[in-house]
Amino acid sequence: MNEFNVSIYALKDIIENGGHFQSTIKKYLTSHKEVERPILSALVGCELRHHLVFDMLITSKFPNLVKDDLYFALLIALANKLFAKRIDEGEVEAFLSILLNNLHPELDSKEVLSFLSSVNDTATLIPADVPITSLEFKSYRFNTPLWLIKMWQKHYGPAKATKILKANTKSQKISCFVNTKYSSMKEVLDTHLFAPFDDLKNVVIYLGKSPLKKNDFFRNFDVFMQKLAVSDMIYQLSLPSVLDILIYAEDYSTVFGSLTTLYNKENLKMELAVPSLENRVELLRLVKLNKLNNIHLFASSKSALIAHLHETYPYVIYAPRNSNFDIIRSQPDYLIHFKQEMLDSFIANQKEGLEELAKFVSPDGYLIYHISTLSKKEGRGLIATFLEEHKEFSLELEKEYFPYDKFDTCFYFAKLKKSSE
Repeated sequence: MNEFNVSIYALKDIIENGGHFQSTIKKYLTSHKEVERPILSALVGCELRHHLVFDMLITSKFPNLVKDDLYFALLIALANKLFAKRIDEGEVEAFLSILLNNLHPELDSKEVLSFLSSVNDTATLIPADVPITSLEFKSYRFNTPLWLIKMWQKHYGPAKATKILKANTKSQKISCFVNTKYSSMKEVLDTHLFAPFDDLKNVVIYLGKSPLKKNDFFRNFDVFMQKLAVSDMIYQLSLPSVLDILIYAEDYSTVFGSLTTLYNKENLKMELAVPSLENRVELLRLVKLNKLNNIHLFASSKSALIAHLHETYPYVIYAPRNSNFDIIRSQPDYLIHFKQEMLDSFIANQKEGLEELAKFVSPDGYLIYHISTLSKKEGRGLIATFLEEHKEFSLELEKEYFPYDKFDTCFYFAKLKKSSE
């Protein structure tokens, strides 16, 4: 029963205090060692993935109920009853009765427990008076804020928006790029833990049940996790056999790992800049482990790059911070934290980054911009505005990916060419 009690406070921490799912679960497991991780994760995770409809059910039934421990207990109770099914319902009712007596003696405990008993069919959670064709219905059905559904419908049309919403309810494939310098595709596939992704060379899908980070191929950098759309982009870019490149990665960019796999040291020269090395331990480890002396890894703000770099480059890649809607599928609390106004700050930062990185592109060189998002404002719209303001650049290639297509990714990239004049 401790799992139910602890899950109430973990959920409250996430929703009210902005805690993130994984770190919050870890925090409460550390302070409550008797609690089982799978049960706590299931209770809190299931609630977060259905929070909008659960909140609507509770607040419509008890409009005067403040969002205190009883409110969060009811949210967890609904998640347990309808989806997680980890705690005996009799125990839940007993706990709620005690909570009602302590916090809300004015409420009729029978009415509260009767409400909980009446919600017993996942197919009829959304009230009949909410039209099935309405955006409100989609918001409750797919646990997605109205503003985001409206944005996707505006950008991509109702049919594609609905396909995006459906795809977001499914798990994303765990895809990896194989480092064929150290392991062959045959060696990786012979483990029967990976399956080939036939549309892309040297790309596999992880099938194992244990976390990929525990796999020996992953720990030794024989394979590294990379989204399918990113692997496709690398091949679409048609990079030259000898590459001199600058990468500025605000968002973690696995392009770096792919290039070290595809190029021998003598054919690759790279400046790899990140805002801070603090969260880039994996990059440092990879550089040191593979003795990549052809790669200069350093930390710098965008505006300070001029102090570190003294030349231009035929290829410049910019991976900015972005809305990263791709992680809706893996982080159940993502849409709890993401607010509409955050998009404006991302776009302003991306615009600034394009301005700064454009300065380092050689004549006849290329500026490549990539983001993990589903927002034309961060993708096609931003690039169109940049091209209007920078006539020296032209669009050579752009591509947008969706979570429902074969590449299973929210992603956009653009390849811009700078004129020689």
